[in-house]
Amino acid sequence: MLLGALVLALPFLGLALLLTTEQRLLPINPINKDGLLGLALAGSGVYAYTIGLLILRIWAGTLSTGFLLTTAIRSFLLMMMGYALGLMGVFQLRKGILAPFLYFGLGLFPALGLEILHRRFRQVFAPEPPGAEYLKWEYLDGVTNFDIERLKTLGIFNIQQLARVEPGWLSLCTHYPLARVVDWIDQALLITYLREDILSARQFGIRSATDLRMLYREATRSDLPDLNKLDESERSRRRAGQAFKDIANMKRGKLFQEELLSIGSSLNDDVLVDLLDCFHNRRC
Repeated sequence: MLLGALVLALPFLGLALLLTTEQRLLPINPINKDGLLGLALAGSGVYAYTIGLLILRIWAGTLSTGFLLTTAIRSFLLMMMGYALGLMGVFQLRKGILAPFLYFGLGLFPALGLEILHRRFRQVFAPEPPGAEYLKWEYLDGVTNFDIERLKTLGIFNIQQLARVEPGWLSLCTHYPLARVVDWIDQALLITYLREDILSARQFGIRSATDLRMLYREATRSDLPDLNKLDESERSRRRAGQAFKDIANMKRGKLFQEELLSIGSSLNDDVLVDLLDCFHNRRC
């Protein structure tokens, strides 16, 4: 733990020494000045971000040497990125306040900043075909930037990967409550099917794979219940069928309704959805 703390302190000590002795160590010229300013702003942002992460880890009791070492490496890389962007003049630091904020934001919100840069490079050098793009974390309800960073340290970089994670393992690794992890995976699984149409489904209370499967079962059930429950069951079935139609009408009509039924059929036989439903109802 002590080794990790010392390594984590090195990037920030180096930044402080560089900024206090820049006139003696580096030649002063406008280009180099912009690079140092980008370094200072990105370093300030990543310092604030790192302090926030440390506080959360201390509260959760999950501070470890591995976390400190990876945070140190990430801090160094973000500082160097700020210096390189400033040196290249990507953002005009001397014009307005937006550019300095962008450099500071690169350090304060590294996941968002790196994702924007990654997408920009992908658009220029290797555009992704339609429908193959990584799904945005914003589609997932109830997750914060700190949660996303925690997931990325475990190798879960997008919603598609989260959708097929074993809930118990993820809960043990992150120390998050099992119910929260199950809810994230349940949502992610449905998002991989509906993609941006998840926003329309949520307007009808369908926010997860287990929700859609339950609706599908109600809409397609053919069993005849007891006569005393016939009216209630029939009303439930009709409401489920109408919900499918309402969601379809908001998007692509009958074709989308058939797609929903197909997705519901797939989820009906999915073992992972069975496991998620088991956790939700505490019947495991």
